[in-house]
Amino acid sequence: MVAACGRIRFVANGEEVKWGAIFDRPTPTLFQVETQHFINRIELAGGGLFTEVIDRDGTFCWRLVSGRYFISSIFPFQDDAPSRRDDFGKFVFPGVAFQIDSTRHPVYLGTLKISVSVRRDFMRNRRMISKPSIEVLDEFDSDRVIARDKLGVDLEKKLMFRVPELTDVPFQPGAPEFPAILRAVPWHLLMPSR
Repeated sequence: MVAACGRIRFVANGEEVKWGAIFDRPTPTLFQVETQHFINRIELAGGGLFTEVIDRDGTFCWRLVSGRYFISSIFPFQDDAPSRRDDFGKFVFPGVAFQIDSTRHPVYLGTLKISVSVRRDFMRNRRMISKPSIEVLDEFDSDRVIARDKLGVDLEKKLMFRVPELTDVPFQPGAPEFPAILRAVPWHLLMPSR
């Protein structure tokens, strides 16, 4: 297993979201290409039901086996549960990929910055009302210091990258178009060799 570290920054209405207590943080789902397996929050937390996979400052450090991954969806606000898996007001489908080599050296994936417009309903639940703007930022110099201080690890830079064909595609467990999406994406062309 390799430590894959980075950060998720969520900007709502022009202001960076400050994450609060447990269950008030973004919940990502990963997809591993080789096994065709979705990795949920509990698996990312190492099996801990009440363990968050994103720290309050947006940083993360997940233990993953070598392979090709993409972040298939992020459920950013835990105010209430979405009614459908493809609810664009509740989920972000960033279409961002990365690769973990078998080097066993901890890697830095970068910062995934997601900017949206948000409004609150009558119950004060947050709902996205604009298409997310997705960026992958290289904040290696500052984040590697945080990783060294917090976790005692030195990181190797292996930035995640955007896969435009998968942005805004509701790609989650149970999605009926899952096999067609997988066949349509030229993974061998999109994954940079490093």
